[in-house]
Amino acid sequence: MTQSVDKTLRDAAALHKAGRIAEAIKLYQAVLTKFPKNPRALKALAMLKGVSAPARPGQMPLTEFNALKKQYQKENFIDLANQAQGLANAFPKDKALLNLLGSVFNQLNQAQAAITLLSGALRLDKFFIDAQFNLGIAHQKNQDLANAIACFQNVIELAPNNSAAHFKLANAFRANSEFQKAILHYKKTLTLEPNHAPAHCNLGLSLQAIGDIAQAIRQYQAALKIDPKFIPAQGNLGNAMMAQGAFENAIKAFLKTLKLQPENYITSLNLGRAYKENGDFQAAFNAFRKVISMQPEFSEAHNDLGLTLYGQGKLETALKSYQKAVDLNPNYADAYNNMGVAHQELGAVTRAIESYQKAIAINPNHLVAYGQKMFQQASLCDWSALQQDRTMIATLGVSTPDVTPWNMLGFEDHPMRHLQRSKLFAEKKYNQKPLADAARPAQRAKPVRIGYFSADFHDHATMYLMAGVFEKHSKSDFEIYAYSYGPNTNDCMRKRLTAAVDKFHNVRQLSDFDIAALARDHEIDIAVDLKGYTQNTRLGIFAFKAAPIQVSYIGYPGSLGAPFIDYIIADPVVIPRAYESAYSEKIIFLPHSYQANDDVRPIANTVYSRSQLGLPADAFVLCCFNNSYKITPCEFDIWMRVLSQIEGSVLWLLEANKWVSQNLRNAAQARGIDPSRLIFAPKLAHHEHLARHSCADLFIDTFNVNAHTTASDALWAGLPLVTKAGKGFAARVAASLLTAIGLPELIVETEAAYEALILDLARSPQQLQAVTEKLARNRRTSPLFDAGLLTNHLETGYRAAYQRWVEQKPPAHIRIAP
Repeated sequence: MTQSVDKTLRDAAALHKAGRIAEAIKLYQAVLTKFPKNPRALKALAMLKGVSAPARPGQMPLTEFNALKKQYQKENFIDLANQAQGLANAFPKDKALLNLLGSVFNQLNQAQAAITLLSGALRLDKFFIDAQFNLGIAHQKNQDLANAIACFQNVIELAPNNSAAHFKLANAFRANSEFQKAILHYKKTLTLEPNHAPAHCNLGLSLQAIGDIAQAIRQYQAALKIDPKFIPAQGNLGNAMMAQGAFENAIKAFLKTLKLQPENYITSLNLGRAYKENGDFQAAFNAFRKVISMQPEFSEAHNDLGLTLYGQGKLETALKSYQKAVDLNPNYADAYNNMGVAHQELGAVTRAIESYQKAIAINPNHLVAYGQKMFQQASLCDWSALQQDRTMIATLGVSTPDVTPWNMLGFEDHPMRHLQRSKLFAEKKYNQKPLADAARPAQRAKPVRIGYFSADFHDHATMYLMAGVFEKHSKSDFEIYAYSYGPNTNDCMRKRLTAAVDKFHNVRQLSDFDIAALARDHEIDIAVDLKGYTQNTRLGIFAFKAAPIQVSYIGYPGSLGAPFIDYIIADPVVIPRAYESAYSEKIIFLPHSYQANDDVRPIANTVYSRSQLGLPADAFVLCCFNNSYKITPCEFDIWMRVLSQIEGSVLWLLEANKWVSQNLRNAAQARGIDPSRLIFAPKLAHHEHLARHSCADLFIDTFNVNAHTTASDALWAGLPLVTKAGKGFAARVAASLLTAIGLPELIVETEAAYEALILDLARSPQQLQAVTEKLARNRRTSPLFDAGLLTNHLETGYRAAYQRWVEQKPPAHIRIAP
């Protein structure tokens, strides 16, 4: 027996030395049960319990408990966790011990074990604040926010000034997306503990979540004032600056974060995004390559690298990056969408559509991909595919900000929905913090400085319209600046522009912010955007407020819905009074057509024969050279009915791509028309294209988006045009042109009238000849092709807008008298 007792005592001592206290106590107690006066057992047990007599029932000795606390403070969590169950069993009524052990399991993220122990402590004492607090932490780690919130609220009820509980409660509310409640408790935390840097930081996150970015930035800055090396606040500050569009400041914040934590690849990713948004594609490229070097399997970095390469015009290389992103993450819908955009730019339209379809298959709510896919299908005249999406048209982009407004113009003629799409899109995409307001002069400066901004200052439709305006601006009253962010082609149209304006600036390599700042340095009074939401736009320049007065003109046929655009140039036909409310801008109404036209636009001397162009010599040639996306089944049905009723007639269309030709010929055949009666014209140089109009008899227009430049091309070339006036700007342009050239008889209001007028003109050569002769007379005498007259009216509008600004009056509609 002696040997057995000795062995038991040695085992107990070993357990004690290993920290397995509860097991050691049990062995010593077992020895004393048989040998109550054993001195070794009595001495060891007394030392363990911290007193010479046995501990009170259910409680661990104070000295041993303090030893456990020291282990906890030294973060010996795993050792304590190994002892926990035995200790809890040995002392099931020791609430302090159960609380301590619950804290251990919290530290080890073993939330359920912590909840069991802490709930036991609270059954012993429901007013035990520490256990209540730690139970809240355990519930939050267990994703049970409702119980976490209840626990922290219980703590605050018992101890209203417990700053830690207010902070934890705020965190739980924020995690539960109850941001206003979170804000309240973060503020209470800071009242109790003003130098609580994490509270400032998390208050900033909550403020940012409700859209108060400016206040969020102040909180991040407050956190950094307390602790300049507080990395979360520095990173969040950068993100907030990004959200505000202050990309330069965002870059500075991210660089400071990386100085503190160079291997933080998420910050490097955000730095790259800030560089990209700021137009510094090379710096963005370097940042994303650094991320990929640290995290080669990070699909987001490959996608962002692709976007940067796309911004540099390296489309093929961008596609490789997008492909790598989807190889790493086959469910990456955004990367498939971006791949579609690159294919689209490269002219691989069917591949673009396939990419958009993959994005939609992964995410059926990917509205950006839906809008892009539908637009590309429209450009192929693939109406069977579009028919599946018809139900989406009325809502697409109206309740979400992701759909490019331009893509939706061709699908419906509904100016209020077009406005809503523009507003949502602008609100999300262009929320940059503008430059400070320019000082107002005491009196009107002479000359007023007008800045025109575009990517199209070359051989492009915009220059075909605007060249005459640039040349005829008053040199005494205005200084004209042109800011080009498009290609430097050095073609004849580019040379006309640079010769006409006072100052020309190639700003293609500058960021939006830097371009806006440059315009401010030049003291531009009125900045005119010629792009809107069309391809290669850089409307961000205007979001930064390039000038005190900002105007939308010629590029986008509708409202931009952007609060930083003050005026849109229009006329009473494209925006009738009934639809003025569908435009967020104030309207400068020119008295005739809003559309500028170059009255020296050259027409080639080439005399084309119909046989040269593949047209029957004796046919009645209906012509529509509009972009293919503008053609819908509605117009096409009418055209086919006209062909069926006019013997020997043909339809002459622009050869956009091989799919359009095949799809429209198939559509004709399905409507009982010989496909050979559709003839497609290849693209020609613009002056040659104008010359070949002479081989057509009548231009017939599309509805939702009319002929715009193509309409003025036809009229300039002497070809009459029939149009149906719709509701929105895009659907009323041809009506504006016909009104200005004195041919209102070619404007109708209904589809039936449109069809009837085409048939009347086709069946009555005398009537058509009279219209053609009237067009020939009016072409040189009407306001439409009087570039000097339009420029005078435009300048009158500019002067009126400028004078209102000088007089500190808000923008208002301006109507220019003839």
